[in-house]
Amino acid sequence: MADPKLPYDANANVIQAVELADDAVAIAVGTSSSADTIPTGAKLIRIGIDVDCYIRFAATVTTSNGHFFPKGVEILVVPEGVTQLANISADGSSTGNGTMCSLSGTQQD
Repeated sequence: MADPKLPYDANANVIQAVELADDAVAIAVGTSSSADTIPTGAKLIRIGIDVDCYIRFAATVTTSNGHFFPKGVEILVVPEGVTQLANISADGSSTGNGTMCSLSGTQQD
């Protein structure tokens, strides 16, 4: 049975897709730890950052306890109860920018 909550291609195959929400948050990456508030209620987020850095679902991060995030775009699952995503420059001297927004499933019109 077809799932009415997912879009379909011309051959009636389900297209696995997510929708960008209108809740973008600017991310500034620097040489010291900073954190940005995750959009309220987000279970999935899309982040894009233009410089290598370390990230962590927390209020602070260091290069020893963060997860390496190479510049680019990624979709991440937000752990239950987490409200912030922290970042710090990977090399200690670079700065950069990015965005974060929540994602939700799409629905065929």
